[in-house]
Amino acid sequence: MSIGLQYRYKDEIYVVQTAKRPIVYLDNWAINGFIKDTCLGEQFIKIIENNGGTVAFSLLNLYEIVVRDDEKEKYEIMQFISRLNDAFIEMNPYKVEKRESLFGLDPIKCFENQTWAHQELIEALALYARPFKALNVAEALGILNHEIKRGYSIEKERFEEELMPIIKEYRDSKEKRKEAKRIIKNKIMLKEKDGLYTKGLVQYAFSYIVSNENMKMGNKEWFDLFHLLVPMSYCDFVLADRRWVHFSKTTGLCYPNIAKIYGPNNIGDFMISLKVYNSCGK
Repeated sequence: MSIGLQYRYKDEIYVVQTAKRPIVYLDNWAINGFIKDTCLGEQFIKIIENNGGTVAFSLLNLYEIVVRDDEKEKYEIMQFISRLNDAFIEMNPYKVEKRESLFGLDPIKCFENQTWAHQELIEALALYARPFKALNVAEALGILNHEIKRGYSIEKERFEEELMPIIKEYRDSKEKRKEAKRIIKNKIMLKEKDGLYTKGLVQYAFSYIVSNENMKMGNKEWFDLFHLLVPMSYCDFVLADRRWVHFSKTTGLCYPNIAKIYGPNNIGDFMISLKVYNSCGK
């Protein structure tokens, strides 16, 4: 992969992350599945190698892996990931929104300028890289594992914590709940967007949560939805929990406007679609 140092004019050093389509985002249940079913895992690796694709990982992905107690399992995951072309994707859609505005929401310019990448993580990890020597996600897992043992916490990255008081305020207001339901019914925010759909997805997801106030889900589950919005906007394939597959269908959007999204019961369909991927899609 993916992350390394290169030199510019007059010895200026800068960080480079490269990624080629198709880009796949794996929820951790999918990673677990590929580890347990080694035949399926090998098949996935072979397809990615053959089509030259990239597997995107978020900081939350990595964190949820390294906080596990099973050291053998962590090692197996690192070995699996080390064989992939990989990249780091931002999990905070609000940061991505701001970057997109610099390029006029042009999908090609935004992708090439990596508005979707986790810039801070890449720059931090570049300290461990050597010039012209790539640093991969498996190595980053090892680094993060070491930092967590030293007391690192991901809480400062949890942007979504700030959303919950606002969501509660909207749910407590009859008029705001009504407006949220109107947005969901008419898909207003999504219809008003051209180019990339990150901002529209954020607004739609917020209204979706507000309007579904009776759904029995804790904050953690709602947080997972917000973490999927950037992958949905930029990736070609996303493996997600079945409830978020349902969410994606309610948007009325489909590929190539957003990723093709598959749940645990559709791994076979995902593998076939990935194998026959046509780079003209996005």
